[in-house]
Amino acid sequence: MKILSVSATVALALLLMSASYESTTQGRIASKKSGCQTGMGICILKDSPRMCYPIQFHFETTTSLLTLRIQERELQKVQPQLYAELKGQTAFQLEEDLVLPEDLVQSLHLTRSLIVRGSYRLTYAEGNLIIDFRL
Repeated sequence: MKILSVSATVALALLLMSASYESTTQGRIASKKSGCQTGMGICILKDSPRMCYPIQFHFETTTSLLTLRIQERELQKVQPQLYAELKGQTAFQLEEDLVLPEDLVQSLHLTRSLIVRGSYRLTYAEGNLIIDFRL
Protein backbone atom coordinates (compact mmCIF):
# COMPACT_ATOMS: atom_id res chain seq x y z
CA MET A 1 0.00 0.00 0.00
CA LYS A 2 2.89 2.40 0.77
CA ILE A 3 4.44 1.79 -2.68
CA LEU A 4 1.17 2.73 -4.37
CA SER A 5 0.91 5.86 -2.24
CA VAL A 6 4.51 6.92 -3.07
CA SER A 7 3.94 6.22 -6.79
CA ALA A 8 0.78 8.31 -6.80
CA THR A 9 2.59 11.14 -4.99
CA VAL A 10 5.48 11.07 -7.48
CA ALA A 11 3.06 11.00 -10.44
CA LEU A 12 1.15 13.96 -9.04
CA ALA A 13 4.38 15.90 -8.44
CA LEU A 14 5.52 15.26 -12.03
CA LEU A 15 2.15 16.35 -13.38
CA LEU A 16 2.27 19.56 -11.36
CA MET A 17 5.86 20.26 -12.49
CA SER A 18 5.06 19.80 -16.18
CA ALA A 19 3.90 22.82 -18.08
CA SER A 20 3.80 24.11 -21.59
CA TYR A 21 3.87 27.66 -22.87
CA GLU A 22 3.04 29.22 -26.23
CA SER A 23 3.85 32.51 -27.85
CA THR A 24 3.40 33.85 -31.37
CA THR A 25 5.52 36.48 -33.07
CA GLN A 26 6.24 37.68 -36.60
CA GLY A 27 9.27 36.59 -38.56
CA ARG A 28 10.63 34.62 -41.49
CA ILE A 29 13.13 31.93 -42.36
CA ALA A 30 16.28 33.78 -43.40
CA SER A 31 19.69 34.58 -41.97
CA LYS A 32 20.45 37.83 -40.21
CA LYS A 33 23.75 38.07 -42.09
CA SER A 34 21.73 38.36 -45.34
CA GLY A 35 19.60 41.15 -43.87
CA CYS A 36 16.81 38.59 -43.36
CA GLN A 37 16.42 38.14 -47.11
CA THR A 38 17.85 34.66 -47.80
CA GLY A 39 19.45 31.75 -46.00
CA MET A 40 18.50 29.28 -43.30
CA GLY A 41 18.16 31.22 -40.10
CA ILE A 42 15.19 32.51 -38.13
CA CYS A 43 14.58 36.25 -38.21
CA ILE A 44 12.14 37.72 -35.71
CA LEU A 45 10.82 40.86 -37.42
CA LYS A 46 7.93 42.47 -35.63
CA ASP A 47 8.01 45.67 -37.72
CA SER A 48 7.97 44.24 -41.26
CA PRO A 49 4.54 42.64 -41.79
CA ARG A 50 4.79 42.41 -45.60
CA MET A 51 7.83 40.15 -45.55
CA CYS A 52 6.83 38.17 -42.45
CA TYR A 53 4.37 35.58 -41.26
CA PRO A 54 3.25 34.35 -37.85
CA ILE A 55 5.70 32.04 -36.10
CA GLN A 56 4.28 30.10 -33.19
CA PHE A 57 6.63 28.83 -30.48
CA HIS A 58 5.63 26.10 -28.05
CA PHE A 59 7.84 25.07 -25.11
CA GLU A 60 7.30 21.85 -23.18
CA THR A 61 9.07 22.04 -19.80
CA THR A 62 9.21 18.30 -19.10
CA THR A 63 11.02 17.50 -22.35
CA SER A 64 12.82 20.83 -22.88
CA LEU A 65 11.48 20.81 -26.43
CA LEU A 66 10.95 24.14 -28.15
CA THR A 67 8.78 23.74 -31.24
CA LEU A 68 8.48 26.35 -33.96
CA ARG A 69 5.39 26.22 -36.21
CA ILE A 70 4.78 28.11 -39.43
CA GLN A 71 1.63 27.68 -41.48
CA GLU A 72 2.61 26.20 -44.84
CA ARG A 73 0.25 28.50 -46.75
CA GLU A 74 1.88 31.57 -45.14
CA LEU A 75 5.39 30.35 -45.97
CA GLN A 76 4.32 29.53 -49.53
CA LYS A 77 2.75 32.99 -49.95
CA VAL A 78 5.70 35.01 -48.59
CA GLN A 79 8.66 32.75 -49.54
CA PRO A 80 7.50 30.43 -52.35
CA GLN A 81 11.00 29.42 -53.45
CA LEU A 82 12.03 28.53 -49.90
CA TYR A 83 8.79 26.61 -49.40
CA ALA A 84 9.53 24.50 -52.49
CA GLU A 85 13.08 23.90 -51.24
CA LEU A 86 11.97 22.78 -47.77
CA LYS A 87 8.96 20.70 -48.81
CA GLY A 88 9.68 17.04 -48.15
CA GLN A 89 12.87 17.69 -46.16
CA THR A 90 13.27 16.01 -42.76
CA ALA A 91 15.95 18.30 -41.32
CA PHE A 92 16.30 22.05 -41.03
CA GLN A 93 19.90 23.26 -41.12
CA LEU A 94 20.03 26.38 -38.93
CA GLU A 95 23.07 28.13 -40.40
CA GLU A 96 23.60 30.66 -37.64
CA ASP A 97 22.94 30.84 -33.91
CA LEU A 98 19.53 32.20 -33.00
CA VAL A 99 19.20 34.51 -30.01
CA LEU A 100 15.55 34.72 -29.02
CA PRO A 101 14.24 38.14 -27.97
CA GLU A 102 13.88 38.63 -24.22
CA ASP A 103 10.09 39.05 -24.35
CA LEU A 104 9.81 35.67 -26.11
CA VAL A 105 12.17 34.03 -23.59
CA GLN A 106 10.06 35.33 -20.72
CA SER A 107 6.68 34.40 -22.19
CA LEU A 108 7.90 30.84 -22.90
CA HIS A 109 9.58 30.53 -19.46
CA LEU A 110 12.88 29.55 -21.07
CA THR A 111 16.09 29.39 -19.04
CA ARG A 112 18.23 30.46 -21.99
CA SER A 113 17.81 32.49 -25.16
CA LEU A 114 20.39 30.85 -27.45
CA ILE A 115 19.65 28.14 -30.02
CA VAL A 116 22.93 27.05 -31.56
CA ARG A 117 23.32 26.51 -35.27
CA GLY A 118 22.98 22.93 -36.40
CA SER A 119 20.59 20.38 -37.84
CA TYR A 120 17.10 20.12 -36.34
CA ARG A 121 14.16 17.82 -37.02
CA LEU A 122 11.71 19.18 -39.59
CA THR A 123 8.22 17.74 -39.96
CA TYR A 124 4.86 18.71 -41.40
CA ALA A 125 1.48 18.26 -39.70
CA GLU A 126 -1.94 19.86 -39.94
CA GLY A 127 -0.78 22.37 -42.57
CA ASN A 128 2.25 23.48 -40.54
CA LEU A 129 5.99 23.30 -41.03
CA ILE A 130 7.39 22.24 -37.63
CA ILE A 131 10.99 22.57 -36.40
CA ASP A 132 11.97 20.96 -33.08
CA PHE A 133 14.77 22.47 -31.00
CA ARG A 134 15.95 20.41 -28.03
CA LEU A 135 17.13 22.86 -25.34
